[in-house]
Amino acid sequence: MISLQCRVIGCIAGIFFLSVMWSSALAQSTLTAVYGRAPDYANQTIVFRQQVGFVTDAQLEIGRVTLGRDGDFYCPLKVQGTQKVTCEVGAYLLYFYITQGQRYELGFPPYRPMQDQDRLNPYQPRMEVQLRPRGVDSLLVNDMIARYDYALAAALDSVMMGVTVQRQRVNADSLVTAVRKRFAGAKYEDPFFREYIRYQEGNLFYVTQTKYVQQLSDEYFKNRPILYDNPAYRDLFNAVYMKYFQFHGRTREGRQIYKAITQDRSLSGLARVLRQNDNLQPDALMELVMLKGIHDEFFDVNFSRESLSVVLDSLSSHTDVAEHAYIASYIREKVTRLLPGFAPYPVRITDVRGQLLDIKQLRGKLTLLMFAITTSYTCIEDFTLLRKLLLSYGEHLEVVTLCADENTESAVKFIESQGYDWHFAMLEEQKELLEHYDVRAFPTYYLLDERGLLLYSPVRSPREGLESLLFQLFRQRGWRPKELQNQNRRIK
Repeated sequence: MISLQCRVIGCIAGIFFLSVMWSSALAQSTLTAVYGRAPDYANQTIVFRQQVGFVTDAQLEIGRVTLGRDGDFYCPLKVQGTQKVTCEVGAYLLYFYITQGQRYELGFPPYRPMQDQDRLNPYQPRMEVQLRPRGVDSLLVNDMIARYDYALAAALDSVMMGVTVQRQRVNADSLVTAVRKRFAGAKYEDPFFREYIRYQEGNLFYVTQTKYVQQLSDEYFKNRPILYDNPAYRDLFNAVYMKYFQFHGRTREGRQIYKAITQDRSLSGLARVLRQNDNLQPDALMELVMLKGIHDEFFDVNFSRESLSVVLDSLSSHTDVAEHAYIASYIREKVTRLLPGFAPYPVRITDVRGQLLDIKQLRGKLTLLMFAITTSYTCIEDFTLLRKLLLSYGEHLEVVTLCADENTESAVKFIESQGYDWHFAMLEEQKELLEHYDVRAFPTYYLLDERGLLLYSPVRSPREGLESLLFQLFRQRGWRPKELQNQNRRIK
């Protein structure tokens, strides 16, 4: 949707800069890279990502760099066309737009760590800020998008008080006209930016309820090119076609959706139902709406997941659009990655002893995967309980604790001082594991079976009856905790 973070951008535009460096050699090169100097971030690793999957929130790593001791860095990026790139650094979520074949100098703000109270709060987002050009060319895509978003948000804010207090209706057309006047005379030569403006205006009509979704579908998507990489297009598409199966299924012609998916598990049957709505043209748009609908229903209760999976696999194997096959794979990865019976996201990391830790190598035992921070009182309590559990269950149980502490050195000293006798590793260079395992609070636990597949996702903590669960699992497998083994020896 329309970003209202623009005030932050304006306040610190002087701190952030993003300048494109051109030369005759670079003009003919397809190399895309970022570089700069950020002393506050010396020795840290920064990961650059772009959103993929279109209807999912999946992020693809396109570059990674570890800054030098003085903060210098240079990082090639794998991009095509124009893309929105993000990176999480401390308390910030920074983003900018880049175009293939250009080099960008990045400047970061003074380092601001994520506070523990914020890290423990799953609903506390990072501060979202767009990096800005240094003024070498005011018509660069990145700068034009920043200026446009700021103007659009300011115009919307100017009328929201009246809407909230006096319940007035927003005149979105007048807002669009006012913003366009501010950009009168600007040359919108870049097609990415032209389409960005068009679909941001569509987003404005949507959030102000000036136009209904059917009208937006007609005006912005029917028989129009699909802009997979344009975030404004993606936002409007995901809003207009949200829960499409449910809403269309309420209509007379759409009621057969439930039969096509749940009973027949038929891709062709679903296509026949959707073709009754002539808004979904061409077929590529209809396929994309199918993918969106399947994704949304995986997280609801109206259709069986098994039936949705069959239709998704059928679409993936029959589509002629390569991008749709990729989107289908991202949906499948998202909905199965934390389901019991499926393999978890790989964990291959260096532990605090400097040894390589790969959870695949722990097969043969149950594995308790714990996400924690050492400054959390609850986590420290659980460390004590886990130490006791391992005395009884350690013969057939491995524990892996992945720590997300901001201060790695302090965390390692604490771990070493306590003498914990199980696997510990720091997530300093693999913080993306928190996203892959949907970690929203510390501690969070997952239990893997002997084959390395998810058994409980998530699983209860040591304070919430983990031991009784382990006792049942051991008994099912014919294993005995050490306490019972010792008791039997004494009886004999």
